[in-house]
Amino acid sequence: MDVLRLGTNFAYMVRTLDGKSEQEMVTAAKAVAEHHFDCHQYCGAWCKRKEQTQQQKEEKKKYYRCKTKDALLYKELNHCIERFVTLEALLEVAHCYDTLCNESFNNVAAWLAPKNKVCGTSQSLKNQICVAAGITSVGTLTCYQEIFKRLGIAMSPTVEHYLKLQSQHRDKQIAKGKTAEGKKKRVDKHHLRLLEKTVVAKREKAKQEGTYRTGMGINGGYTEEELSKAKQLYPREFQQEERREERNRTVATCRFCEGHGHSTRRAKTCGEHHIYLAQLARRKQALQQDNNT
Repeated sequence: MDVLRLGTNFAYMVRTLDGKSEQEMVTAAKAVAEHHFDCHQYCGAWCKRKEQTQQQKEEKKKYYRCKTKDALLYKELNHCIERFVTLEALLEVAHCYDTLCNESFNNVAAWLAPKNKVCGTSQSLKNQICVAAGITSVGTLTCYQEIFKRLGIAMSPTVEHYLKLQSQHRDKQIAKGKTAEGKKKRVDKHHLRLLEKTVVAKREKAKQEGTYRTGMGINGGYTEEELSKAKQLYPREFQQEERREERNRTVATCRFCEGHGHSTRRAKTCGEHHIYLAQLARRKQALQQDNNT
C-alpha cells in the first residue's frame, strides 16, 4: 500500500515540475512522502485534500499514515526515495513528455521473453528486442510473415491461422484499451489493488497497536468499501465475529452495567470492570496491612 501510494504521489508531482525553478522543484518533491503522512504543505494543485476543511477531511475517511505512530516507516520511506528526489534526478524528469510508449514496448518485450523464465545471451536479447519492435510496428501476423519470407521458410496454413488469431486478439485488446470503458477498467483495477493493500495495512497496524480484534472490529473506523473488501479477504474472521455476537445475545444480561456477553464485573468487557479492579486492590492492601500487624 505504501509503495503504490508513493508511486502515485511521485507521478503526480513529476507532472508539475515543468517550468519550475530548481528550488521550487526540490520543495515540490517533498510532497511525495509528506502527502502520504497527511501533511500537505508542499503539495501542488494535484492534491485535493489540501483545499478541504477539517470537517470534509473527517467525512472522507481517507487512510493516511501518522508521523508519530509510524515514525520508523516515515524514516524508512524517506530513505528509499531520497535518491529520486535529488535535484539531479528531478532535472531528468522535469519535462512535458511521458514514457507510455516506452513502458508499452517494455511490456511487449517482457511478454516475449519473461525475465524470470528466460535466460539468454546478448544475441538472444537482440533478437527479442527486434521481434518486439516488429510486432509493435506492423503487427504480429505481418511481422512473422516478413521474418519467414527473409529466412526463405514457407509458412504452413496452421501456423498462419494461429498467428492470425494472435494478431486479431492483440488488435482487439489495443483498441479496447483505448476506449473510455477500457481506461475506466484499468483505473478501477488499480484502485481495487490499492483498497486491498489498505485493508491489509490497517489490519497489521491494529495488530501492532494491540487494538485489533476478529472481524476488523466490524465498524471500527472502516469505510463500507473497506469492510466489503475485508469480508472477501478474511471471510472466516467475520463468520467468527458473527457467531460470537450471536452467542452474546443469548447469554444473561450483566446486572451491573446491563451489557451482554458477561454476568459479573470480573469480565473485562464489563462497563464497571474498573470498579472491580479498585475493590480488588483495596482488599489486597487491607490484607497486607493485617499481615504486617
